[in-house]
Amino acid sequence: MMIMIIISLLILSVFFAGILLYFFPKPPVRITGRRYDAAIVLGCPCQNDGSLSPMQQRRMNKAIDLYKQQAYHLLIVSGGCVKNQYGEAAQMCAYAQQQTDVPFIVEDQARNTYENFVYSADICRQKKCESIIIVTSPFHMRRANYFAKRYFHDYCICTYREHDRAKNWPIEWYCMCKCLWIEAKLKRKKKKSISKREKERFGI
Repeated sequence: MMIMIIISLLILSVFFAGILLYFFPKPPVRITGRRYDAAIVLGCPCQNDGSLSPMQQRRMNKAIDLYKQQAYHLLIVSGGCVKNQYGEAAQMCAYAQQQTDVPFIVEDQARNTYENFVYSADICRQKKCESIIIVTSPFHMRRANYFAKRYFHDYCICTYREHDRAKNWPIEWYCMCKCLWIEAKLKRKKKKSISKREKERFGI
């Protein structure tokens, strides 16, 4: 009996993982030698004393390395105050200023991955940036791609080597499921709204 339960759980896990990987495929990779219009670094929370977390440093170091390779022209760092009073983008840009002279824009309104793309896409439209490099962590790149393809046509996602990535996957899988649930909920709401307008239009 116990063996059957274990086998059933394994089958369900594989099936569930397959569904998530279908909706969250691997993102496009950077074309070596090409110079993109902008790079967007997705923020994450600072330490409680205002210093950068290791994840923030890794993301910024990757963006700085790409700039030194002349991979892009403009840096956009996205992230507001989420876990504490310190703005993610502001602290990350201050760190970048100490390392290089990269031209940057601070986007300090976003509070989650979805808003990172909403506000950063607005900046890209204003600056006429069409080709984009998105910089984030390895475990986060599939979910970043889920939103990126809705806002950009010409983009890639760059990340760095991460040895402790497994510990972040449970939370990331939960966030992926939440994305699908929220999108399904919004679609149902939109469908009901359209149906209501049609009824009003035809006097039903």
